[in-house]
Amino acid sequence: MNGNRKGRSFLTNGFLLSGVLVLLIVYISSNSLWSIGTIVAAVLIAAMSAFQFWLYFHFFRKH
Repeated sequence: MNGNRKGRSFLTNGFLLSGVLVLLIVYISSNSLWSIGTIVAAVLIAAMSAFQFWLYFHFFRKH
């Protein structure tokens, strides 16, 4: 697992979570399905994505 050693999995996870968030927002907006649960889910996905990016840039990015 040479790619994991460089932290690329964190960056990949961040991009995947961002893509899921965009698809979720587009789907919910087009069908007018907004509720408190969908807002909480979108905020949690955004937080997980931001955490993955933070992990990558804080620990694995070469300065």
